[in-house]
Amino acid sequence: QRHWTKSFSGERFSLVWFTAKQRLRSDEKKLALSLAHQFNITSFRPNSTDIQAINEVLGPKQCYAPLCDYRNHRVLDCGAHIGTFARFVLSQGAASVIAYEPDPENCKFFQANVPEATLIQAAVIGTSSSKNETEEHSAEFILAPRRQEDKAINTWRHCLKIYAPSSWENPFSSSNRRIVKTLDFVRHVLTDDITVVKLDIEGAEFDILDAVQDWRNVQYLVIEYSLTRRRAMQPFRNHLNKLNQLGFDIEFDFQNTTLFQQPAWSAHTDTLLFCRRRT
Repeated sequence: QRHWTKSFSGERFSLVWFTAKQRLRSDEKKLALSLAHQFNITSFRPNSTDIQAINEVLGPKQCYAPLCDYRNHRVLDCGAHIGTFARFVLSQGAASVIAYEPDPENCKFFQANVPEATLIQAAVIGTSSSKNETEEHSAEFILAPRRQEDKAINTWRHCLKIYAPSSWENPFSSSNRRIVKTLDFVRHVLTDDITVVKLDIEGAEFDILDAVQDWRNVQYLVIEYSLTRRRAMQPFRNHLNKLNQLGFDIEFDFQNTTLFQQPAWSAHTDTLLFCRRRT
């Protein structure tokens, strides 16, 4: 029916015009290039989530800045990616950084970006099955698929297979798998001289938080807690209670909201925990 001045009868349709989203917005890239120059990040992949890592860690919001004073601390960086966190804490006056990153490609970028840090190419885990402390262990490691929303190459969501989402079934092909070295966090990674720990390890933090009974001399813990990988809220609340009992005050973004009381996590992002040792 074409006569729009008369009352309408018939079936209605909607016509929607759209422009496909670019892989990464030009303003995101422009900001990342500026920050990379400012913080001496010399090596990264322009059409990948390296851009978001640079912007989130080094940009105006500086996601790791709240509540932590990194000056003169010896920092343990688990899930080091391309080195943005290491570069940030060194710019804030950290005394040194020891970094762990399992992905060999990310390790190449890290070494170019933060040559003064100590880098170990390995995944950290909560506990190993063997009682032989000198025995070397390994595990399957899955490379994350491209992001659905913009098709950017995903370089920061890789994880050990046991923590991979079920939606990643396709990437379980041999081309997206790696065998990586693993190190027991309690036995081989957390040492007495470490005073700041950052964990961004895509689900492996669950077992580490279960395993650690003494954080030794750590004054600050910064943990990206992977609620999108395990959505039940009770284990999360259990970990908060344990950290509190071990002497830490904890803050996180949805702390005083109804999200914290829900039985399951309903949001689409993970959360950062900032834990400070009580004096």
